[in-house]
Amino acid sequence: MARPLVGIAARFGEEAATAVRRLSGDYKAPVRPRVRVAPVVVERRFAEPIARTDYALEVIEELAGEAGNTLGQRHQGGRRWEARLFRSDGHIQSLRVETGQPTRDVALLMRLFAERIDALADPLDPGYGYDLIRLDVTLAERLDAAQLRLEGGEGATQAPAVAELIDRLRSRR
Repeated sequence: MARPLVGIAARFGEEAATAVRRLSGDYKAPVRPRVRVAPVVVERRFAEPIARTDYALEVIEELAGEAGNTLGQRHQGGRRWEARLFRSDGHIQSLRVETGQPTRDVALLMRLFAERIDALADPLDPGYGYDLIRLDVTLAERLDAAQLRLEGGEGATQAPAVAELIDRLRSRR
């Protein structure tokens, strides 16, 4: 601390001199708040409750497309997707799927949701009908466009197949 900072900066770099200033209390670092990005939530409300499970899956597919568009604007893909089906009697059925890589692929998500429904011990029971369906993307990560042939050649097409297998095994778990 007693040494001149010019010599420290010349020998170790400006970062070392800044660290010494911070330790002595002479350097005031600006406060940078962490900006939290709101999670992607899309929902559909129904004036008349829907009582068919296949129609509820069609609505989830539409919501996945809307969420994928929002994630595309953010250059992100979802890793954890949760669909909640709210029955008119207050019961909430929750379905969650997770993927090995960030994705916005609606067909993949619907296949994972279908496998999740098939693996349920207690199948979906609409009862008096669903009056609200919500799809939350609870975990999203950066997803950039990839050109497989340029980035890894023909062998690169195996990586999505492995990720797809991981997703299918995870949905059955």
